Amino acid sequence: MPEGPELHLAAKFITAIGQRTLFGGQVVKSAVSTKNPDVEWNKEVYRVRANSRGKELKVVVTEGESEVKGGASLSILFRFGMSGSFKYTPVSELPKHAHLQFYTINEPIPMVLSFVDYRRFGRWEVEGEWGADRGPDPIWEYQAFRSNVMENLKLSAFNRPICEAMLNQKFFNGIGNYLRAEILYRCGVRPFDEAREVLSELKPFSKWYETQVKQEDVKNIVKQEDVQKIVVKQEDNKEIVKQEDVKENIVKQEDVKENIVKQEDVKENIVKQEGNKKSVKESKVKPDLLDLCHILPKEVVGLEGGGKGYNVDPDANEEEYAAFRMQVQEIR
Repeated sequence: MPEGPELHLAAKFITAIGQRTLFGGQVVKSAVSTKNPDVEWNKEVYRVRANSRGKELKVVVTEGESEVKGGASLSILFRFGMSGSFKYTPVSELPKHAHLQFYTINEPIPMVLSFVDYRRFGRWEVEGEWGADRGPDPIWEYQAFRSNVMENLKLSAFNRPICEAMLNQKFFNGIGNYLRAEILYRCGVRPFDEAREVLSELKPFSKWYETQVKQEDVKNIVKQEDVQKIVVKQEDNKEIVKQEDVKENIVKQEDVKENIVKQEDVKENIVKQEGNKKSVKESKVKPDLLDLCHILPKEVVGLEGGGKGYNVDPDANEEEYAAFRMQVQEIR
């Protein structure tokens, strides 16, 4: 079953296609998809993009070759069910279970972006909003996710075993079977311990997350080699990189005094960086169960090849899951 990482990767996949491809004509629903609504969208030219939140994904179609403020647009909210996915194929190879289809235009080979769902548990809503009964996304809204759990531990949902509570999308939006199992294994929690008992031991704030924020601050400190892209020689701080070499960060010579990082600031930042590295190294805070609800999905998203592999077709190649299996085996 697709979980948070798979929905996020699907959104990236759709958006990447939409950035380089124009679509046109009627959005087509398959005749056998009787439980989902028709999509009343028939524009000569339109673009597509998508974003996700937990186990939901929203596709936005916008009229025209480029998005114009106030232009016609439509959003479609998807829930993938047990086997939903998006595929981009030649029209001549339209998947058998393609239940919603977006057709390209001006392509040498006519292509189609399809929502494919051979079990038909997937659903979509035209102009649907993110589910009010679903909590914050633990990957991209981590602090809100943690607060939502910790502030509601008195609710009956947490009377249940932790392995069951972690499937409650009101609190663990995007967490499903494989993520739940791996998270519990990594933090050494027995799956049938009461959820409230397990989670009550955690702090409202995450020491691990605070450490990560500090590490991100360190990474964002301007590195000496980055400064050298603007200032050719740090010792004289006068010879400016030619305008054509800077491209996006074109720094006009007359504005150099305001825009370049002063040498003394760089030195101060380097000192801070070394100090932060030392403090982070000394602390080595171990992530707790809620931290792992953030860490593990991000690990899956970042796996070589793009996620853990997700092909729900009956004849799927198991090698698509090789990177994920290797990741799990290395940890264990």
